[in-house]
Amino acid sequence: PIPCVPWQSQTSGQYQRRVHGNFWLDWRQDLGEEHEIQDLDNVDFTPIFNWAEEQKENERKIKNILS
Repeated sequence: PIPCVPWQSQTSGQYQRRVHGNFWLDWRQDLGEEHEIQDLDNVDFTPIFNWAEEQKENERKIKNILS
């Protein structure tokens, strides 16, 4: 990792909160008011992350085979 100076960390944190908030507002509408997920604090996105990483690895393998 590349170390950040304090203002970079602060800016990054503000951006992440904004993205997090926008994502939640949109996703919350899709889920509906009665859905069991009512906040992101207890949502485990690990399976989705792992799937995405697996897809990237598969794409790298395919590119290596084709090149």
